[in-house]
Formats: sequence, structure tokens, C-alpha cells
Amino acid sequence: MRIDLSPSQVDAALQLVGEGLRQYTWLQSRVAERSDFDQDPEFRRRFNRFYRVRRGREWQDAFYELMGRASKEELYFRGVLQALHSATNRYEASFASKLVATLDPSKPVVDAFVLKNVGLRLPTYAATDRAGGICKIYGELVSVFSAFLGGKQGQYLISAFRRTHPNASITEVNMLDLVLWQTRPAVPESHGPSWSGGPGVVLRELSRPSRCPSCGASHVAEILYGMPAVDEELQRNLDAGHIVLGGCCVSECMPRWRCGKCHHEWGDLTLRDTKRTRA
Repeated sequence: MRIDLSPSQVDAALQLVGEGLRQYTWLQSRVAERSDFDQDPEFRRRFNRFYRVRRGREWQDAFYELMGRASKEELYFRGVLQALHSATNRYEASFASKLVATLDPSKPVVDAFVLKNVGLRLPTYAATDRAGGICKIYGELVSVFSAFLGGKQGQYLISAFRRTHPNASITEVNMLDLVLWQTRPAVPESHGPSWSGGPGVVLRELSRPSRCPSCGASHVAEILYGMPAVDEELQRNLDAGHIVLGGCCVSECMPRWRCGKCHHEWGDLTLRDTKRTRA
């Protein structure tokens, strides 16, 4: 379990990080400048855009309230993960890590592309002590980042980043995060863009359940994972409640369906049952 980035991969990625770097440094400057940054509408708008937050207002209010609380109470990853679960009834590994990394830039972000490059996988939705498993993976990710940055390949990345973006005032962990995001592993045929402009995961054959097995409601939504770009068709399905976004991290046995009434989730997502759709 290690990061392996050749100089050519690093150099190629560094040509692509410019826009993301500009967005990220703006966010971090606002965190440093304002004690109430979490309540700033412009900060929220830009954070949502950079990290592709496409959740409802209630979820966002809970998330940003927790961000403000964490900035004052110095909550660590486990505390943020548990607090976010208490507020949303979901273990949000990726968003918990993004919140922590916003307040402590020396920490990495849990992201589908980062995990793929590192060779890690989040525990399945049905795993016993899923929170503990997520925290274990997070700890391993921190260790892998540290080992890489202390080695020869890591030192090349740092020097190349500083040479390519000399005015960037970010941590070495941020540098590696940005490069890994642009160093996307080859996508197998079973994965791919599900909506124009971004990678996602959808089912090969959609057979939507007629009712929720928990409450019996008929409002059942498909959960779309990955990092889809929201085009008009996807936005219509999101607005109608036919599709909900499940986050950027994808692993075996994550739930397929969510009830629009009680928010119960069920039906394991099996990645071999996915296919490439529209590019």
C-alpha cells in the first residue's frame, strides 16, 4: 500500500492543477481571515463548487454549522465523522475529511481518486463498526501520505510543484492531494462517465423498487455515486427526487436506493453491475 507517481505523471498533473489551486487558496484565505467564515454565503458557494457539494439546504446547514463548531472546539476526524452522522444519519467519510482538511491543511482528503491511487477502500455500507473502519482507513491514508512525501518521489513532487506554481502557499499534503486528483487511474469498462463531463457509477439495468422496505413509501430514488457533472437531464432527475447523489467515494456493497420519506437506504451496489453510459 503505497503511492507511486513517476516524474512524468507529476509533471503532467501539475499542468492541470491551476484552476483548482486558485479555488482552494481562496477558500483557505477566507478561513484564515474570518472567524465566521462558515456563515459567509460566498465561502459556502465556493466551497460547494470546489468540493462539488450537491446536497440539500438542511444537509448543508448541518455541515457548515459543524464546520464552525469544529474550528472552535478542535474536533478531529473521528469526532467530525460521528457528529456529521448524528446530524445527517450518514457516515460521510469524504465530507468529514474535507471539513477537517479545511481547518487543518496538513491532513489529506478522502476522495475516490485518491483512494484508488493509494490502493485503499472504504468499508462497505453493511460493515460492522463502519465508523471504526473508516477511521482506520483515514489513519492509513495519513501514514501513506507522510511516507510518500518523505521519500524521493515525494521530494520531486514538492520541488516540481514549487517550480511550476511558485506563488502557491499551501502545504505539501495539499500539493500531493491536488496531484493525485489529476492523476486518475485508468477507468475500467465497468466504470465511466455516467453524466456528461464527469465520472459516476450507475446500474447496468435499472429496476427501481416500487416501495421502501422500511416505511412502505413509494418515493424511491436511485443513488448516484462518483463525481458527475450536473447537466439539465440530471438536474431534472435530482429536482424530481428520482436520483440523489451519494458522494464521490465508491466501493462494493454501498446502497443503491434511498427512500424519499424516511431516508432508509438499501440494496448493495455491485460495481461489476455498472456500465459506461453517456460521455
